[in-house]
Formats: sequence, structure tokens, C-alpha cells
Amino acid sequence: MRAKRFFQSVVASLVVLALGIVSILRPDRSRAEVDAMLEDTRSRHVVVDGLRVHYRDEGSGPVLVLIHGTSSSLHTWEGWVRALGAGRRIIRFDLPGYGLTGVDDRTPFTSAQYAAFVGRFLDELHVDGPVDVAGSSLGGFVAWRFAALQQGRVRKLVLVDPGGMPGFKRPLVFRLLGVPGLGRIGRWAGARFIFAGNVRDVYGDDSLVTDALIDRYQALALREGNRSTLVRRFSRPDEPSHVSELRRITAPTLILWGSADAWIPFSLAERFHRAIPRSRVLAIEGAGHVPMEERPAETAAAVDAFLAE
Repeated sequence: MRAKRFFQSVVASLVVLALGIVSILRPDRSRAEVDAMLEDTRSRHVVVDGLRVHYRDEGSGPVLVLIHGTSSSLHTWEGWVRALGAGRRIIRFDLPGYGLTGVDDRTPFTSAQYAAFVGRFLDELHVDGPVDVAGSSLGGFVAWRFAALQQGRVRKLVLVDPGGMPGFKRPLVFRLLGVPGLGRIGRWAGARFIFAGNVRDVYGDDSLVTDALIDRYQALALREGNRSTLVRRFSRPDEPSHVSELRRITAPTLILWGSADAWIPFSLAERFHRAIPRSRVLAIEGAGHVPMEERPAETAAAVDAFLAE
């Protein structure tokens, strides 16, 4: 009798677990559907390395290139574009594997491959001469490697809570994607509460997180191909450290960091500052991992002053 009750208890637990897993799963959404939701009259496309890259190229004047982070898109820079657009040409784009840019078997790229991709993307747009470059999180990693490897192409560099510095743990959600078995489930995980929690994690003040913001992050993640790219990226071994290259950066650099960043700790800002010769640190008090999105007016004003020097 006890064995029977134990067996029934195990079966019931497995059923509950299975139902719980099923409840978080969502199918992919077609690229056409998501593109129709999130493109607008400013959206353009160019083919780079066989990929149809989604980008926006607005304004005229000195060029500022904006590079987003993991699971994000060019939409994260909307506040900066409004604040910094006068007298500048602002180019932002979706990295391969993210946003509305296509994916292929080469995605995810290493940071060096992403940096080379940035150069080829600018070549396709016939952008010559040194430009200002800003990058957030993964985009910050890509930006500083671009500045180190192609020094003559960067006039000034802005790093927003950048990646690429050893000494911290990946956020839990990304660590789970690298666990065999769990990564396969993560390939289909797409319940709205997951994205709501992750977006609130990257804001210092989560009262600023809106339903529209959560909906955008969810739609982009569910776009066909994007989740599989993310799982493949975090299933790979970590890249070796490239921090020795930071000393090769010749561009004046602003290291802008949310003091309440729960994903990449503010303590790493000083390590970047010590490694990059012509750099300074600006803490955005109380902001999280994406201060340009959370506090666009304040951060844009600081960047505007830095670029104008």
C-alpha cells in the first residue's frame, strides 16, 4: 500500500512538473509577423555576409554608431536618438542573431567576429573616416574590441555597462541556457512572465518598466531563430580573456555605468578605467544594466558633452 501511494505521489509530481514546463513554452513567431510589429518608416536593410541586417540611419553630421546588447535590439537606443539626433548622423543596427536581423549557421559570432562585422556593415553603408561608437553590454564588448582592433575607425568610444571583463558570473537565466538539457527547454521558453522578470532585473527602478517594453522584448525573443541562436551562444565555452587589448584603445573613452547594475557589477568599471589609457568613469546612480534605456535624458546629456569636447 505504501509503495502504491509513493508511486502515485511520484506520478503526480511528474505531472505537475510537466504541466509547469509546458506552461512556459511558446512556439516561434514568424519573422514576417514580428517585423511587421516592430519595423517603421525609418527601418532599412542591407545585406552583410549574406545576412539581411535591420538598421536605422538618421540625421546628418558626425557619425555616431550604436551597438545593443544580448537579447536586445536597436530599439534600446530610442531615447538617445531623440536626445542626440540634432546635428548628428546616428546609425544603429540589430546584431546578427538578435532583433530583426537574420541568423545563419555562423551565428553566434565571437566578439572578434562581431567587431569585424561592424566594420563590414559600415563599409556597406560607405561610412568612411573615424566615427563615434557606443555599445551596451555585449555591444560594449563588441565596441571596445572594434576600437582596439581597428583603431583608426573610432574617434571617441562610449562603453555602457560593457561586457568582456572577467570576474563576474553570468546572469542566472544565461547560465541555465548553457546547461545540457535545460538549454533545449530554454530554446522554447517564452512565457511573458519570464521576460517581465528579466526586464525588471536590468532596470534599477523597475517601476519604469512598461507593458509595451515587456511585449517588445518578448516579441523579439520569439522571432524565428533568435532563441536558438541564444542557446547556441551560451552552450559554447567562454571566450578567452581579451583584456590585454584594452591598452591598445587610442580613442578617448567614456565608461558609463549604472551603479545598481545587477548583471555586470559596477565594480568592474574601475578595472576598465585602469586598462583603457584615455578613459573616465561616470556612475549613473541607482540605474541598472541599461541606463541609456532607463535614464535616456541624463545619460544622453553626459554623452553629448563628452562627444562635443
